[in-house]
Amino acid sequence: MVNKVTDLSIRASAFGGELILSWTMPTDLPENAKIFIFKRSKIDVQQEEITDYFSKIDNLINSSFDNYTGLKELIFTPSQKVRPEDECQYFSFSELIIEKEHIKKLVDESTSIKTKNQQYFDLIDSWWNSNLSHLEHLPMNKNVFELRELFTTSIADQMVSLNVLDLYQSRGAFAHFWNTIAADLKSVAASNWNPELIPDEEILESQFPEILQELREKESRRDELEALFKEVNELEEGQYNEEDYEVFPKDILAEHKERIKENGAKQKAYEKQINNLIKRYNANAKAILKNVDKDKKDEVKLKIDNHEFGVNVELDSIIKEIEELKPLASDYANRKEEIENLVERHFELDKELKEVRKAIKEIKDHKEQLVEKAREKITEEEAKALILARWKRALTSTVEEYLKQYQRKFLYAVENLWNKYTIPLHTILTARDKETEQLNKFLSELGYE
Repeated sequence: MVNKVTDLSIRASAFGGELILSWTMPTDLPENAKIFIFKRSKIDVQQEEITDYFSKIDNLINSSFDNYTGLKELIFTPSQKVRPEDECQYFSFSELIIEKEHIKKLVDESTSIKTKNQQYFDLIDSWWNSNLSHLEHLPMNKNVFELRELFTTSIADQMVSLNVLDLYQSRGAFAHFWNTIAADLKSVAASNWNPELIPDEEILESQFPEILQELREKESRRDELEALFKEVNELEEGQYNEEDYEVFPKDILAEHKERIKENGAKQKAYEKQINNLIKRYNANAKAILKNVDKDKKDEVKLKIDNHEFGVNVELDSIIKEIEELKPLASDYANRKEEIENLVERHFELDKELKEVRKAIKEIKDHKEQLVEKAREKITEEEAKALILARWKRALTSTVEEYLKQYQRKFLYAVENLWNKYTIPLHTILTARDKETEQLNKFLSELGYE
């Protein structure tokens, strides 16, 4: 319903460079009413032009939603008529849409769009199975050009019946697909189902699937580990927390390594002193045993072996030194072990990453040899099946891309409606009054009254 404003006036602003419009609004407008200003030179806008403008908007909504059953009701909600005699129906966005981004989410997750796309995929399956024999006989008939003419008409006529893609888009989709496989078609017509037409990945998948599976798993694990190390090294200062990560940033790891090295060096220094003392102890003990009476020799040797005090003053002194040094060596050994346990998981993952990278390199280094073996191993029937399957995937993905283009245009049309009509009039007026108040405040501060 179009309502005209009255008392419209236009005047230039005091500062120039802009026009100030004022008008009187009708009293019976809906809350989400919008203002449209039509610009024409010399003559007034006719009522027919205004009606045509809004008719195009209405047609856009209806035609866009025809192909996706139920989506219009999901996105829009009918509004109450302002007056019972109003002929047109007002719509507003549904409660599911609070922000513009929600429209895309609804469209992307729409079951009606997925259902419509699946209808195209089912149509492709049916059409492919019906025309597969023509492609299988291509090496004998060598009729590439005739097949293009036949296929273009048959598949385009079928796709048009689903309404999303028109005749020209349907033919364009098939033409794009046909051009993609044009070289393959000529090769098959000239040299039969040659394994050379099969991409390396596909032929390896058919003949050595376990190797490709291993490669994918290794690459996936490599990416996961690399992301783990990359994440901690990109953290801002103070963000790192040992409890939240399995690995350490390079600077913190370097500190831990330095502490391990320092504690290890001190541990070794004390252990060296202990070992030297033990050597002295054994040398002195040997000399002492030579001078001990035969009947006491076994008793003294037992005390010496057990490092007991009371055998000799010098031995007692050495034992005391050893006992004093042992806790120090043990303390630094414990410190070193504690830090090693802390970084153990880091080193395990770092070692695993190196091993995974090495395995990937080895597989890729032997990949060319495996491809050659696969081409020698594959039969003509297997090659034909792989080539035809790839052609079908190419057709499906091409049509799918055309459907996505239509979906993007559809999404843009709905988002455009949001941009144009979702902000209520009172919100615009409130924002205008707020900005005017702010401007007056600035002018007042500058001394303008």
